[in-house]
Amino acid sequence: MKKIVFSSLLVAASWQVKGQAAVYVCSENGAWGSCYGYSNVTTCAYNKCINEGGRYPQLIVSTNGKGYGAVAIGRGSDGRQIVGAAVGYSNLEDAKERAMAECRNRGGQYPSINSTWYDR
Repeated sequence: MKKIVFSSLLVAASWQVKGQAAVYVCSENGAWGSCYGYSNVTTCAYNKCINEGGRYPQLIVSTNGKGYGAVAIGRGSDGRQIVGAAVGYSNLEDAKERAMAECRNRGGQYPSINSTWYDR
């Protein structure tokens, strides 16, 4: 009986959807990867960064909450791609503004929004 109850709890827990988002960036070449909306977003974003050519991905932002996210891309003074990201925002405009600001803070010039999402 205990095994049945425990198994039922595991199944019930797996049906509870939690919002999550993560963004990894390779500072060496600007490759990036993002994932949102399911349980293992950090591994997913890391792997996407690797698949885009990232050699040393670093987590730049993550959240366990739901909301809007955005990625902004700019260029450094040396021509490298610079990435800024924002996750878990209550509205899209705030997420976009924060991603642009993060890109500028990292040295990105003339940033523009490359990707947005909404994790419900």
